[in-house]
Parts: sequence; C-alpha cells; structure tokens
Amino acid sequence: MSQTMNQGQQVAGENMDNTRIFKNDFLEILTYTSFPLHVAFYGGLSLLFYAVGVRFSEVSALRGAGYWIGGLLLWTFLEYLLHRFVFHFVNENKYVQKFHFIFHGVHHNYPHEEKRTMMPPSGGVLFISLFLAICYLIWGVNGIFVCGGIVFGYLCYSGLHYCIHMFKAPKFLQPLWTHHLLHHYKDDENAFGVSNRFWDRIFGTMPKKK
Repeated sequence: MSQTMNQGQQVAGENMDNTRIFKNDFLEILTYTSFPLHVAFYGGLSLLFYAVGVRFSEVSALRGAGYWIGGLLLWTFLEYLLHRFVFHFVNENKYVQKFHFIFHGVHHNYPHEEKRTMMPPSGGVLFISLFLAICYLIWGVNGIFVCGGIVFGYLCYSGLHYCIHMFKAPKFLQPLWTHHLLHHYKDDENAFGVSNRFWDRIFGTMPKKK
C-alpha cells in the first residue's frame, strides 16, 4: 500500500486548499473541472464521435450504434484495468509518484473534494486520444463508434463516482456506494470497480467480507 494511500485515509477531512498540485496558476486551473463542464465535454465528444462515424464509415447508423454500445460495455473492463493497474501503480521513481498523485493519489487524499472527483478535460484528452488510436488500429474507421461508446461509458462512470462522493446513496444503489467507499476507507487493494462490481468478482478483488 502506497504512502499516499495511507495518507488519504487520514486526511480526508482536512482543508481542501491543500489539494493544490501545481505552483503555476494556469496549470493548476487545468486540473479542475465542474460537473456541468464534465457532462458537456464528454457527452458532446461521445456524440461527435458517433456523428463522425456515420459520416465517414461505410456501415449504417444502426450498425454504428452497435459498435458504440460495444464500446460502452468495453469501458466497464477498461475502468477496472485502469483503476487497478494504472492509477494504483506506484514505486520509488519520483516521476511515477508524481503521475500517481496527479491522476489518482490526490483524490484518495481528499475523496470528497468536488473538483477532484472527475478527470478534467485536459487529462481526458490524453486518454481519449490513446483510446481512439487503439480503436482505429483494431476496427478501422468503425473504431470511431467504439471510442464514442467508451467516452460515454466514462461519463456514466465519472457521474456515478461524483454522486458517490457528493450525495447519500439511494437505496437501490447502496451496494455500489458501499463498494467504492470500502475501497477508499478500508481496503484500497481491492474493490476497483465503481460503475459495477462484475470485474471485481471475476478477478477476485472483492473487498473482504469482514
């Protein structure tokens, strides 16, 4: 367990002014986002990818929707892989530690800081560009549809993640709320799924029952 994660369980209630990442004000602004901006950016981008796919691919809009839905389902697996193997990867290298803190460690330190519960567009562009390139290599032009579904899947995941940290759980979603909060406060080496618990069950990373 990383030192950052240990600290995260201890300082969650401290002054949120301590969440600053960069000394430079412009760079610091790029690390923030708001819920309306988040929805507009990722939702608009997902629709744009679908529209571009319809315009330039040779498949019908209905079949394109099938690719899009496939990307949406694929996101649930990517969500698990990224959270477990990328955002929780940390070692003694100072650059790895910096990456870890910027993209995830600061959220564990301050889990209820509203500006840190969602990835800002500045960071999202990097990951989306990577996803788009991989999707294009695998599916060609139809990969644009797939990437659109991935982006929408991320929006659903991040919206749920925001609600988990900002609001009390509705009764029918209580298991998901509990699952993620256990990851933050009891067992950060398990419970990597946020929008679902399916992949945690498959890969044996459900939190310990006790």
